[in-house]
Amino acid sequence: MKRALLFVVAILFITAAQAQVPQQLNYQGVARNASGAPITYQNITVRISLIDSAAGGQVAYRETRRVMTNYVGLFNILIGSKGATNVMGTMQDVNWSTGQKYIKLEIDPNGLSNFSLAGITQLQSVPYALSATPSGYAGGDLTGMYPNPRIANNAITNSKIEDGSISLSKLSQPVVTTLTNKLNVSDTAAMLAPYETKTGITNSIAGKVNVSDTAAMLSPYYKSAAAMADIASINTNVNNEITRAANAENVLTNKLAAETTNRTDADATITNNLNEEITNRTASEATINANLNSETARATNAENNLSATKEDVANKSTDIAADATSDTKYPTVKSVKTYVDAASSGSSAALASEITNRINADDSIKNNLASEVTRANSSENILTTNLSAEVTNRINADDSIKNNLASETARAKAAEATKEDVANKSTATSLGTSDVLFPTQNAVKTYVDAASSGSSTALASEITNRINADDSIKNNLTSEVTRAIGSENTLTTNLAAEVIDRTNADDSIKNNLASETTRATAAEAAKEDAANKSTATSLGTSDVLFPTQNAVKTYVDAASSGSSAALASEITNRINADDSIKSNLASEVTRAIGSENTLTTNLAAEVTNRINADDSIKNNLAAETARATAAEATKEDNANKSINIITDASSDTKYPSVKSVKTYVDAASSGSSTALASEITNRINADDSIKSNLASEVTRAIGSENTLTNNLAAEVTNRINADDSIKNNLATETTRATAAEATKEDAANKSTATSLGTSDVLFPTQNAVKTYVDAVSSGSSTALASEITNRINADDSIKNNLASEITRATSSENILTTNLSAEVTDRINTNDSIKNILTSEITRATTVETLLGTTKVNISDTASMLSSYARTQRMIDSLSLVGSRLNLKLNIADTTAMLSPYANTSAVNNSIATKVNIS
Repeated sequence: MKRALLFVVAILFITAAQAQVPQQLNYQGVARNASGAPITYQNITVRISLIDSAAGGQVAYRETRRVMTNYVGLFNILIGSKGATNVMGTMQDVNWSTGQKYIKLEIDPNGLSNFSLAGITQLQSVPYALSATPSGYAGGDLTGMYPNPRIANNAITNSKIEDGSISLSKLSQPVVTTLTNKLNVSDTAAMLAPYETKTGITNSIAGKVNVSDTAAMLSPYYKSAAAMADIASINTNVNNEITRAANAENVLTNKLAAETTNRTDADATITNNLNEEITNRTASEATINANLNSETARATNAENNLSATKEDVANKSTDIAADATSDTKYPTVKSVKTYVDAASSGSSAALASEITNRINADDSIKNNLASEVTRANSSENILTTNLSAEVTNRINADDSIKNNLASETARAKAAEATKEDVANKSTATSLGTSDVLFPTQNAVKTYVDAASSGSSTALASEITNRINADDSIKNNLTSEVTRAIGSENTLTTNLAAEVIDRTNADDSIKNNLASETTRATAAEAAKEDAANKSTATSLGTSDVLFPTQNAVKTYVDAASSGSSAALASEITNRINADDSIKSNLASEVTRAIGSENTLTTNLAAEVTNRINADDSIKNNLAAETARATAAEATKEDNANKSINIITDASSDTKYPSVKSVKTYVDAASSGSSTALASEITNRINADDSIKSNLASEVTRAIGSENTLTNNLAAEVTNRINADDSIKNNLATETTRATAAEATKEDAANKSTATSLGTSDVLFPTQNAVKTYVDAVSSGSSTALASEITNRINADDSIKNNLASEITRATSSENILTTNLSAEVTDRINTNDSIKNILTSEITRATTVETLLGTTKVNISDTASMLSSYARTQRMIDSLSLVGSRLNLKLNIADTTAMLSPYANTSAVNNSIATKVNIS
């Protein structure tokens, strides 16, 4: 196979992350063979890879395309666009910032997958771009990678807030609203305005509260029993909440770790199965591709040999006179005979008799052929009609039986649903906890009479029943868990079955490839060797050599002495008549076979479709087969060599050997009588052959029709057996339903009488039992009724929860496989998001805790500041209102502004351990 070279003439590089800019590269090249000549108008396969280095670096993206070269071998590819096959990676995921990138180019000039390296080219920078994607690491106040950086930790400082770099306009509306709703200095001033003339609030700058005022106001309550109790209660509640939150977080952490482990194990299992399947498929496809390439190479070599050693069909001539001077062309048997007959002379009387005999024989054969055609058509039409009618009858009968069976099944189930099972009737007077059994009147009466003496025993029994019912529901839940595990095992089994199906499909393709190889080899062996062509004008006795037209013409011209024009005309007429009869016979055979094949096809099952991957390989195989077949069609077939011109006189396909031409010409040159006798003998033999063929065709058609008749009878038998089977099933179902109905309680035995008797046949209604029980029950039913109600409600709740759990589990299992990949991705993204949020929260909390060191209010200071107002009722009420508002709105920044004049006082700097956090 010739090695192809590829020369890249232009590359246009375009890349961007925005949606409106395509993630694609224009690539253009010229394909040339080893001699430097362009590979023109030919389908070639190109595999392009983007790699990180010229020496076998990591592949960032790869795709394969089948393209057509133009008249100068030029081809164009839009890398990253639709239509590529065997794609690995995406253009969006190529990291252009990691260093140099190279384009690796591999081609197969035969359009298959036997790639040869054509070159590796480094991608270079461009001077300008109308649009570019930001990439790389972010800097300054940002961190992360472009195009999605985020604000860095500690990026927002007091100085940036003070100088206006960070303003409200740069915050989201919810944040602005929250800040706006916070208590500020002016709010505090308005809140305390009624008290601004009181003694002790003489230094209220812009409505601010002095530390000393707060301290004075709260001093009576500083470390009082009530305050300490409140603080202790608050501390206890806070500690309890911390413990609860820590426990909850530990549970969540453990569950998350367990879920992560489960998902990791499941992902590993699925990944291993997928990798194993990919490995198997890759190995299988590699083997098939290797076999296909091997067969292609062998067929190409064979065809190259055919071109050099076999005769080209284009050199076949059907007219010796027109091609008389050619030593390249070779004649057909008919052209030789026509030329010889034209040069020979012959007689007439015997010829006329022969003409009459031939016409009569031909008429007889035509009549027989017409009769056979009529009979075969009639027989096939009858078979087709019978088959169609039988199929219709069977379908109708099957549908009727199926409908009857469905109707009977529905009727029986409906009837059974309305009946109570006799087996559930209980005559036991000690009623149990069963919700299936139903008591007779006597059993109910006896039990109720015994139970009417007190409620404690019934209550204990009811509690026991409830426990048993709960146990039953728990068992049902365990069964549901078992069923869910079984469903997951089924998924694993289905995956294994899919692997087996693909393996079988690959084996089928391998067998088809082997068959095609055998067929091509046999076809090539049947071609005529060009070495057997002879240009000698003195024809010899060889049955291997075949003469050219010029050799035949020269020999015939020298040997021919003339024959009768009438003989030539009769021979021509006979040939034409025989050709017509043979054509009609062939048409009838083709028609009959086609008709029978159609009937047979109607009885056959439809072939299962192969998957897309197999279709691709089959298409390659079909293309190779078509190419090989086309190449073989240009060669002369050995089967067309004739060693007897008279036998093959009517053929424009066969070509004569040198000996057959010489024999025919020598016979023609000896005189018309010999030729006539030979012609009569040949015609008789030909007629006998046609008659024999006709008889064979009649026999074959009858045999085929018998086969169809047998198949039809077998189909009828199969349908009858199938109908009998369905009828038996219907009878079985009817018997089963009748037996089931016999085990059900007759509704006529239902009794509504409230005065229960001693019958073991009748069964009471709910109302009858209730009325009777209510009448005889004498005491303390309140606890029993409450317990029963609780049990019913609990059971209903558990049943509903169980039904919901079954529905949820089933739905969850159905979507488990699909959502697993999404879940893994979500978990990774969520973990990253949580990490980022946690980092930001730590930074924020650290900043707040740092600020808290200067914003906490000392209890003693606050008490001193507010002591003068502590004992008035109005101040107490106002303080309660202020406290409520402060709890809702006061934040660190407001407190800082309010207390800033006192931030460096000795009272504030001392006793940090006693400070109270605003929150």
